[in-house]
Amino acid sequence: MMRKTRTSSILVIFALLLLNVVAMSSPSSGALRACNAAEKASLTKLQRSVFNLKDSYANAQLLFQKAQQEYSNNIAAGSSYGADKARIEMQRHQNTMNAIERELGKIDSARNAITKKCNPDSTAKVTSKKKTCTSSERIQLSNLSDQYAEYQYYVDEFKLGIEDEKYNYQNAISWGRMSDAARAQINIQKYTQEIQKIFVQLSLIEREFNEVNSGCKNSGISLN
Repeated sequence: MMRKTRTSSILVIFALLLLNVVAMSSPSSGALRACNAAEKASLTKLQRSVFNLKDSYANAQLLFQKAQQEYSNNIAAGSSYGADKARIEMQRHQNTMNAIERELGKIDSARNAITKKCNPDSTAKVTSKKKTCTSSERIQLSNLSDQYAEYQYYVDEFKLGIEDEKYNYQNAISWGRMSDAARAQINIQKYTQEIQKIFVQLSLIEREFNEVNSGCKNSGISLN
């Protein structure tokens, strides 16, 4: 009798655990609503900020590493003045990285505040009726259009820079100036990387513009 009771208890516990797992894996009855146009645009704007901050962080990190190498070189050479100067540079770049990390934390909090209210990945349609764009929405769209045009201008400038450096490279090769040829290759790579980063910005600006524009009508503004 004791064995039967113990077996029954184990089965009851197993059943309760199974129900708990099923409940956890089943969709919640209080599923988040789909984010509206303004909320999606805000999330994209935050994503743009993260992209810019991470790029700045990478630059500061590179400068920190260069200063760190200078510090080591000066220590090895016995130059206390050079070491102190490099140490100050290290601290300056470290402060920049710390500030960027704080900003990224604020952005993460802002993003969480939105995603707690709505699901940006939901495919459900937001059924709210479109209203005429407000003045603030038109200003936002106009600013995005201006930024889009500005980034396109930079792409064109960098492309011209690449063409110039290709000419410099060929000219240097023909005259046997290998150091000049190497410098031209480095510049071509630098311009190419900048263009790739701008393409990411253009994509995010276009997405944000479309998200704002989808939430209202008659803005009269388009991307240049």
